[in-house]
Amino acid sequence: MNKKAIILSHEDGGTYVLEKNGSFTFVKGHENKLIGEEIDLDTNGIKKTEVIRQPFFRQYKSMLIAASLVIMIALGGFTWMWNAESHSIYVDMNAGVELVFNRFNRLITANAINEDGEEIAYTIDRGLNPSEAVVHTVNEIYENGSGENNAAVIAFSDNGTYHEKAPAIADALYENGLDHLNIKKLYANQCSSRARELGVSPGRLCIAKQAYTNSELSLYDLLDMPLGDLKHKIS
Repeated sequence: MNKKAIILSHEDGGTYVLEKNGSFTFVKGHENKLIGEEIDLDTNGIKKTEVIRQPFFRQYKSMLIAASLVIMIALGGFTWMWNAESHSIYVDMNAGVELVFNRFNRLITANAINEDGEEIAYTIDRGLNPSEAVVHTVNEIYENGSGENNAAVIAFSDNGTYHEKAPAIADALYENGLDHLNIKKLYANQCSSRARELGVSPGRLCIAKQAYTNSELSLYDLLDMPLGDLKHKIS
């Protein structure tokens, strides 16, 4: 009785074929046949070729390789999505840190905005959600002694993030005993590019620009002020 099969590949001293019942088989011979060509497998005593039992890996080699490629592509796509920046939250208490999150709302990096923020950024664990990351940053700055007058500014890189995350962050600060801090939360995307050039947080620049309209000081003088004093300029 002959069985039909399609040639998949020539390797390991023989040929891998796909039978019509969906099973993979390794056979000797047929090296001169083309990939994709249909052949007869004679299993009724008159052997046109010798069917050989193969270990599991060899028998399902092509299928396993294909499955491995799919897994690798999926993992690569997930890694790209995980490391793709989605939004930032800036914490400024004189020491400044930019918290960068992915589309899963998990912290992927913490960047120091100024010299005082370098030691703080190093201590923040990756993978935190926005509330956890902000609370951790505020605690680190406060305990490090970089904060002054209990003043803080938390700025958001886009309006959607501000409206979505600010309430939860406020609750988290309260739950962690940080509600005594004089914290101003604002949307500061319009200040982000210029703030990066000046080496300050977008939140500080937004406040300084507000204060500048009614101040005799230059914008640079305002930016150099302690955050608590700067905030008093707009209160």
